[in-house]
Amino acid sequence: VDVYTDDQGGYGITYSPGWSGTTMIWKDPLFTPGPNIVANSPLTVTKVSDTKQTSHSSFKEKSGRTVTVDTVCTKTS
Repeated sequence: VDVYTDDQGGYGITYSPGWSGTTMIWKDPLFTPGPNIVANSPLTVTKVSDTKQTSHSSFKEKSGRTVTVDTVCTKTS
């Protein structure tokens, strides 16, 4: 479980059952559609190696446009 807050009094919760092989999926049980964002996807984290992870998620805007967010995290010494 990940609980987060912001400096405006907002908060959120995401949860994951943990790693399944090299993948961990985080879901947002409190997501509610807003004026511009109508849907979101779970965040999928993939362990590529001991020093690299990738993540993928997306959200859908009211206009119908889907925005995809992909990241790469690499550990350096």
